[in-house]
Amino acid sequence: AYLVTSALLGAVERGTARRLRALGVRAEVAAKTGSTNDYRDAWLVGYTPELALGVWVGLDDGEPLGASGAGAALPIFADFLRRAGLAEHRSYFPRPARVESVAVDARTGLRAGFGCPGEPELFLAGTEPARSCGWLARFRDPLPRARSSWWSRDSESQVSAGPRRWKASG
Repeated sequence: AYLVTSALLGAVERGTARRLRALGVRAEVAAKTGSTNDYRDAWLVGYTPELALGVWVGLDDGEPLGASGAGAALPIFADFLRRAGLAEHRSYFPRPARVESVAVDARTGLRAGFGCPGEPELFLAGTEPARSCGWLARFRDPLPRARSSWWSRDSESQVSAGPRRWKASG
């Protein structure tokens, strides 16, 4: 549950629900916006450590609303939190002991290390990447070798009496 909460906190900080901050919501909020096909419905479901709230905006006759969840439902959600006194509330979701933060390189999915920076990601203890993409880790745990060498013998040199020649392949 905490890993899902972490992902939904990211939607408020960097995703479709980031406008909550511009509307004065400073509290820790996990939220997800959404819209149905043709923008018939707009919604936002979110929660704080004290409250869970869902907001739906749509027309009873099924006609398209023409607005997204971030455009129609999010301002209502923010207004409710402000009026309930929860927009500035400073309580936080407690991180369970079995959840760890590990810096991970987004390109490789490996643990960050020297020469290979990363961003913190959350994992259940024991599921985090064990290998590092860092430069020093390659001496301890080398990356797998390529299936073919970067060089190969020129087949003509094997039948000629002259000196051996080598050529690069691919």
